[in-house]
Amino acid sequence: MTHAVLPGMLEQHRGAIISVASVAGIIPLNPLYSGTKFGLRGFSLSLHQQLSRRGISVSLVSPGFIDTDMNKGSRLPMPGPELVARSIVNLVVKPRREVIVPGYYRPLIAIACTFPWLVDLAMSRRD
Repeated sequence: MTHAVLPGMLEQHRGAIISVASVAGIIPLNPLYSGTKFGLRGFSLSLHQQLSRRGISVSLVSPGFIDTDMNKGSRLPMPGPELVARSIVNLVVKPRREVIVPGYYRPLIAIACTFPWLVDLAMSRRD
């Protein structure tokens, strides 16, 4: 999709590209799912750097657990997909590099990035 719309945005010197990844692209949970989200995150963040001075915003939305079919059966309280949709709309108006939704995942991400061995420990106890 980016390949299709980018030439027109570059010609007009404006546009917004917003990708939806996952907290699992920062904190690994499942090899295949996290791998695709890590890849999308790397693509979006590097594109953000490349296009930031050309009038095109590139933003990434990284949701945690959201109440969707993918998470049916989970007992965790989860916000609905409306939260992600609102975040996307807000990024069109007020671009940012990355938004984590819901916000209560931010401290967990900070801990996981600072102390990755804690994630390894927690995941090893999950099996």
